[in-house]
Amino acid sequence: MGWVKVSGCVGSDPALRGGGLEVTERMLMVAGLFGVGIEDARGRRLFEDVEIPILPGGIVLITGSSGAGKSTLLRGLRQQLKNALVLEEIDAPTDRVVIDSFTSSLDETLAHLARAGLSEARLLLQSPATLSEGQRFRYRLAQFFAGSSRILIADEFAAILDRVTARVVAYQLGRFIKTSNKTAILATTHEDLVEDLRPTVRVHVGLSGKVSVR
Repeated sequence: MGWVKVSGCVGSDPALRGGGLEVTERMLMVAGLFGVGIEDARGRRLFEDVEIPILPGGIVLITGSSGAGKSTLLRGLRQQLKNALVLEEIDAPTDRVVIDSFTSSLDETLAHLARAGLSEARLLLQSPATLSEGQRFRYRLAQFFAGSSRILIADEFAAILDRVTARVVAYQLGRFIKTSNKTAILATTHEDLVEDLRPTVRVHVGLSGKVSVR
């Protein structure tokens, strides 16, 4: 890992090419908001090329308003980091309960689940597929804690959690990343997570197309 360069071109989803019409700022904002692409014949960009350091033990936090291009930037990073684990794509099986969905020892599994905020016995004995959206988010995070993947990618990190729970989970993830020497690349509209995550790299995407990396 090291510095990763991402092009600001909007994706080329064939279903959303503007129908031959001029691509407007509102279309670009909606594309960014829902994580889809619009192809402009002029090769229009949401932002210029951006270089971001991706380092072990580090957290890259991408912030910005809805529609600014956070998802586009995250998608570009994902395309280059082939071995990254995408949080939203972690399976929530229906054929076994939460506690049986991990390959780690029972003690280790319980520790991973507790770190992610899942420690109620009744939840551990349910199928992951039957959990609420917020509980499934924390289940998936526990799977990352327990797994071998070195890089985690998450869009709209903790957005479906209440803000108190989101901050607790953010703090636990921040501690885990630093002690495990893994890497997390997160996008969010919520600035309240900065203090708890303590990111090593902050990326802000503005609606004007300006991206700052610090």
